[in-house]
Amino acid sequence: MRYKYDVALSFSSEKEAEVKKVANYLEEAGLQVYFYKKLQDKLISQDLDRKTYQIYHEQSEIKVLFISRCYEEHEYTQLEKRLSVDSTKNEKERLIIVNYLGKKIEKEFGKVIYIDGNDNKADQIAMLIQRRLLQIKREKRQDKQEHGENYITVNVNHGIVAGDNASFRNLIFR
Repeated sequence: MRYKYDVALSFSSEKEAEVKKVANYLEEAGLQVYFYKKLQDKLISQDLDRKTYQIYHEQSEIKVLFISRCYEEHEYTQLEKRLSVDSTKNEKERLIIVNYLGKKIEKEFGKVIYIDGNDNKADQIAMLIQRRLLQIKREKRQDKQEHGENYITVNVNHGIVAGDNASFRNLIFR
């Protein structure tokens, strides 16, 4: 699947300046970044709920949530968080949490690796995001090389229910 954005950044206004630095580093590295403030003029007079769904659920390869004290208090950051978590539930590697709370947050997100935002500067955070994206893209290339273009990857969760005419010829199970 080809995504419009390599990375979508979700943050509250208190972290805007720092997240803007991260976005700039990622863009300088040649990545397509969804950073709301830079694209605000394009989003005016659009159905913002629908557009937010598209960006965080369908159009971005990696979702990065910058979790801070104020993040939990805003309606749109909560929507972005729900969409990001839902769209990556079978591919946790596509969700990155930058934690500014100073405490563990596994209860809410399950077992995900998060970056301590208090111990890392913007350039370090951007580098870690970029590494994760490169790793994901490398794995996709390897899958294509090993199995050709015509295959489907199935992430096994609770089994597969298929009808009588199902074909499992081009499936890879993980």
